[in-house]
Amino acid sequence: MMKDRMTFSMPLVFFVFLLAACAAVEYQTPVLSGPKRFVDKHYELNKQQKAYAGNKMMEAKEYWALYTIHQQMRVMNDFKIEGPGVKHAGSKGDFYDIVLSTEVNLQMSYFIEIPGVFPRYGIGEEGQWLNAYFLEGRTHKANTPIKPEDTVFERVENTEMNRVDPSKPYNHFEIIFTGKTQDAINLQYREYGTDSVDRPTFQRNMSYPIDTAIIRFNQIRIRVHEVSPESITYTILQDGFNN
Repeated sequence: MMKDRMTFSMPLVFFVFLLAACAAVEYQTPVLSGPKRFVDKHYELNKQQKAYAGNKMMEAKEYWALYTIHQQMRVMNDFKIEGPGVKHAGSKGDFYDIVLSTEVNLQMSYFIEIPGVFPRYGIGEEGQWLNAYFLEGRTHKANTPIKPEDTVFERVENTEMNRVDPSKPYNHFEIIFTGKTQDAINLQYREYGTDSVDRPTFQRNMSYPIDTAIIRFNQIRIRVHEVSPESITYTILQDGFNN
């Protein structure tokens, strides 16, 4: 009986994956897009913070850039795969590029590129390891079990900045707490250009009365909670950005 069952099951597996080979295949390539506005902030609005003398109270960069969109899978746990000619260990949070998508067993599946591994291995629609690979235009049954067996992948779209668009506005600034004197709260404002990230293109020293409750500069509003010669405790209320 067992022999007959095995004789039946092997052609069935082959038939199922042969069907997958006939399904439409969509190859995934990185897409260049933009320009798009980006705002990078190294602070949080409406949250009390503390800076020591010589340190940044806030830093922000606003720019327009061309960017590349990558379709990827992110693994949700540490895992290992090992089989004939294949050995790979991944860590939780690692990203793998999706090379193509096609139907396997009537479900959409995604085949990823694993560094140092030639075949593209399949991830099911629910994020499960299919133990199948795509090669020479068709899906094949693999012999590369994954550990743990319940490893899950999540499909994500990652954006990678390509280059800043020089024809669009660029704004990169920081505000530094430079200490307190008997009569004043002292700050320094610095601006940077696209090709001068280490040396400011403009800087200005600013002093505010020691009893200032709200520091105002351009569209920036900062509430002062406590200040000493060594540190300042503050909350950024407004920064001038729409997002």
